[in-house]
Amino acid sequence: ELQPLVNKIENQKITIDEQLSVLKQKNQEIHNILENMQDGLIILNQDLKVLAFNKSAEKIFNLQNDGENINDDLMIAIHAAINNKKPIIKQLHIEQFIYEAIIALIINDGQIDGLTILIKDITIQTSQEKFRQEFSSNVSHELKTPLTSIVGFAEIMKNGMVDPADVEDIANDIYQEAKRLINLVNDIIHLSRLDDNESTFESNSFLLSSVIERVFNSLESKAKTKNIELIYEENDISFYGIETLIEELVFNLCDNAISYGIDNGYVKVELKNENDTLVLSVKDNGIGISSIDQDRIFERFYRADKSRLKKSGGTGLGLSICKHIAIIHGGRIEVLSKPAEGSCFKVYLPLNKNS
Repeated sequence: ELQPLVNKIENQKITIDEQLSVLKQKNQEIHNILENMQDGLIILNQDLKVLAFNKSAEKIFNLQNDGENINDDLMIAIHAAINNKKPIIKQLHIEQFIYEAIIALIINDGQIDGLTILIKDITIQTSQEKFRQEFSSNVSHELKTPLTSIVGFAEIMKNGMVDPADVEDIANDIYQEAKRLINLVNDIIHLSRLDDNESTFESNSFLLSSVIERVFNSLESKAKTKNIELIYEENDISFYGIETLIEELVFNLCDNAISYGIDNGYVKVELKNENDTLVLSVKDNGIGISSIDQDRIFERFYRADKSRLKKSGGTGLGLSICKHIAIIHGGRIEVLSKPAEGSCFKVYLPLNKNS
């Protein structure tokens, strides 16, 4: 008579065991997900005691086994969430990183049973946003300057306030400002494409001597106005890359060297193969760059000498473009310089096996 009951109990035990196995598997899956999350996660009870946290949260806050060492700013935000009975998003600065903590309440029957805190690393995002804001601000300023000049000159001409003898000079000023504006827009578009890797240029193998020869031919007239000697120490190297971009890099560096060079000076280009790395150097004996400016000259629109840049017709983007061209080819660029002693820009590019 007890056998049916025993069978039923056995069946129920089997069912419970299966359900426990499934729950255990699900629990392990959740644990694996939480432990491998890039974002930090902390769970607190109603007494603000830490119930659980994952590895990311442990690393961010250097948490102990009992969950101590929670950031003071985070605790202030937690109390604010409890007092206001609503979720709060708090930005935290920890060492060199910036985090965003999303604090959510666990509410049951109108009572707060605990809190969950999700911590996201937004360092890169914040940096990029700051960069976009600065770039937009700089672009607006740089575009406004030549436009203001053009409008000003045009207005006085329109109102008949210009002496006929000065018309040619003012027309030339308008032309120069318009040309500067076009160059600036072209550089901004070019830099944006380099940023987004939208370049459709094809890589090929070419001799760097040909590139340097074309650059020297283009800059010969400008160099003669200051009696600057263009020197290339013959050491030809074949390079596999985007020829038009490498030519632009060499042109920008040489053009800058001439613009900031001294009369009767020189601009020297050297090529070396150092352990399968191309080292392209552009050296001059010009005005040089201060140590303070050297850390920033590759930033967009940064100007070590605003007055000289305006005279040279530069856009403030040339060195930034050079930096991006080097990066696209897997390389880097650096500068060695002392005021009044000249500068040496060195570009390091890996020599591709196709070179």
